[in-house]
Amino acid sequence: MTESEILTLYIEISTAQMTVLAGWFTITFGLYSIGYLAGDRFKRGTVLFIVLTYTLLTFYSASVMIGYDDYILSLVEDIIALKDNGSQISNMSQILIQPYFSSFSLAFVVNLVSLPLLGIGAISYLIYRHREGCRTVGQNDT
Repeated sequence: MTESEILTLYIEISTAQMTVLAGWFTITFGLYSIGYLAGDRFKRGTVLFIVLTYTLLTFYSASVMIGYDDYILSLVEDIIALKDNGSQISNMSQILIQPYFSSFSLAFVVNLVSLPLLGIGAISYLIYRHREGCRTVGQNDT
């Protein structure tokens, strides 16, 4: 593969990865919105269905993101192999391979901590709003 093809694939994979991440963030924001606007009016089965669906979506999104990370890492390794073989590589490729390995671990840890906490927070908030609604209904009935 040429450097141009590798960089084109890198851009396409990065774009696809950001699209998956943006979709997950959108659905997470929607879950917070549902919890705020109507979480106290749902029945237990509806809350369970929403939580299970969101959890499955989260695991699917995470597996896709991990797959994209593997692709990106292999493309960076391909650029390094081109450089080691004596090929002249562009400044873009130089920028891509220099900070990648130092910032990859930081980005991985941030994603490993922040994204699951955001998802757990969304689920917890929906359950909290549902319980608050059940408690309010129970108080009004007495």
